[in-house]
Amino acid sequence: MKKLTILLVVLTTLCMGNSIAQNVDLKQLTQEQIDNIYNDAVDGMVDAQFALGKMYDFGWSIAVDKQQAAYWYRKAAEQGHAGAQFNLGISCSTGEGVTQDYSTAAYWYRKAAEQGHAGAQFNL
Repeated sequence: MKKLTILLVVLTTLCMGNSIAQNVDLKQLTQEQIDNIYNDAVDGMVDAQFALGKMYDFGWSIAVDKQQAAYWYRKAAEQGHAGAQFNLGISCSTGEGVTQDYSTAAYWYRKAAEQGHAGAQFNL
């Protein structure tokens, strides 16, 4: 169990990058922490945008809102964030939060795959 916990922490760190979310459990944030992530996302910080997308997508510390998730994934994806590109690809392929469009999904998967994102490579 301890090895699994360590692995999850390492994977989360790799996915999030060096940001506010690196040392924070996105599932149990205070309102002040949520506000800080939101403000950083609005200011263009890619890791904060990705974190906010995940929070909206999975209902971590805030209510699920698939449209907001896709919005913040797109903001981060456009800045080259592979995780956001992959998650936006999922949104486009499932139609959650955006109009379902397999061509657009493939576009975002390809962008993430080119950066070595294994999930995106598989989905392509």
